[in-house]
Amino acid sequence: MREKRKIMFNEDNTHQFCEYYEAGVRPTPEIAKEYIAQYAGTQVTDYLINVNSMNSSFPSKYLMSYDQKYLQKEENGRPVDHTKSHMLSYYQMFVEDHYDMYAHWIELLRQIHIRPWLSFRMNDCHQATEPTGHMLCDFFHENPQFRRTAHHGPAGYFDNCFDYAHEQIRTRMLNYIDEALDRYDVDGVELDFMREMFCFSIGGEVDGLEIMTDFVKEVRKIMSKYDEKRGKKMPLLVRVAYSPELCHEMGFDVVRWAKEKLVDIIVASPRWCPTDNNIPVEFWKRILEPYDVEFAATTELILGTNNDKFWLNTHETALATCFQHLSAGADFAYLFNYMRSNVTNYDDPENYIMYSDLYKWDNYQHLLRNAGEYETAIKCVRRHVPTYHDMQDNAVRPFPDKCETLNQYKTVKIRTGDVPADAEVMLILGCDGIKNPEEPLPFENIVAYINSHRIHCIKTIEVQPAFTQKPGYCFLIDASVIRSVNVVEVTIPQDGTAVPFHIDYAEIRVIPKK
Repeated sequence: MREKRKIMFNEDNTHQFCEYYEAGVRPTPEIAKEYIAQYAGTQVTDYLINVNSMNSSFPSKYLMSYDQKYLQKEENGRPVDHTKSHMLSYYQMFVEDHYDMYAHWIELLRQIHIRPWLSFRMNDCHQATEPTGHMLCDFFHENPQFRRTAHHGPAGYFDNCFDYAHEQIRTRMLNYIDEALDRYDVDGVELDFMREMFCFSIGGEVDGLEIMTDFVKEVRKIMSKYDEKRGKKMPLLVRVAYSPELCHEMGFDVVRWAKEKLVDIIVASPRWCPTDNNIPVEFWKRILEPYDVEFAATTELILGTNNDKFWLNTHETALATCFQHLSAGADFAYLFNYMRSNVTNYDDPENYIMYSDLYKWDNYQHLLRNAGEYETAIKCVRRHVPTYHDMQDNAVRPFPDKCETLNQYKTVKIRTGDVPADAEVMLILGCDGIKNPEEPLPFENIVAYINSHRIHCIKTIEVQPAFTQKPGYCFLIDASVIRSVNVVEVTIPQDGTAVPFHIDYAEIRVIPKK
């Protein structure tokens, strides 16, 4: 019988150590125990421990490790000093104190009935445009011929990713995965291709389909060795791009992996910014229906609707994304980058942009105790915000835009999933006048429709956090006209009284009846 999952939670390999370093706190077993305890009694069922970027965050024979970076004095022919960074925390933990925090986490997670996993970043390129960096390794500097744009040199951020067409790159990662599974007894493995999914040379993606399929088969063989040794069957999860089509175009034959039972779980995902509130969950489920695989979609940490705003999700916007995925048929919720350090002061005004809502204790617990089950999430306040696909070439961002021309409509799609019939539902638009931004717009000046039904503005509010700094114009919606996927149209009056206006934000807010 398949194990029930509610929330899968991905912990990255640097966050804790950055927080320890910034707080001047030495990693200890006592702090680790307190950290893991915050997940007890929540809907987190599976905890994915990411153990590498380009480097390893445990001492390794196959990847350069962060304790080695701490000691490094010369890199890429330049003098360096990485001791004044979070490399200090790794060195203190693994070398000075002989304390393996990951092994301790695994033990602690099992005590609170959460399954521990290992997550591997398959092609991380943090700092890869810099000449030196604590997240770069000597192998990277010494082997430019293995990069995906070796034919002309890098022209952009992802051009320095490794090309998996080279056997040396594949073997290096296979050895590291084997080493990690030998060191850590876990309940599952994730291959995180979203750090990064640019794994083949430009034009090499078609050949990559077969190469990457063979690579996944080799990972399966390694896992089977430890399955037999430890008397259990570890599932294999792959985190990939938001659509089956894009996966295939980039050299990842994900549907074949499902068909041939190479993978057990597929998670569709944005890359990083923003969280993608338009992942085609229903389409994925239809394609994967013949195969015995689980499917979920990632809820990323950052909520972005245009080029100008960079905010974290709130607990209500994150819960909204999780719920719309579940409502569309996802098997569980998946949270990426939602780590909450237990050595950070989240009441510090300096952290307002980053921590004003989500990491307050009650809000964080509310998210983790409700986001993983349809039955609990549907009872919560949700804020559904349209975003965009961040891996799409020339991604079409919904905002900013303007309404100033007769018979032209600003159209935006907003997914909400199911909405209770007795819920209060509002559309909120961030708007101001083009000529006189300080002057309030007449309510009747913003003509709006949802799913072909006219709706009317009833008030203005201040949107918090400041996803928009414009007034939030609120339109009451009859819940009976809401669909799981909604189309909003906005324009100016057609009677000659129009005041042209900017629009840079939208949300559908669902407030269930208590």
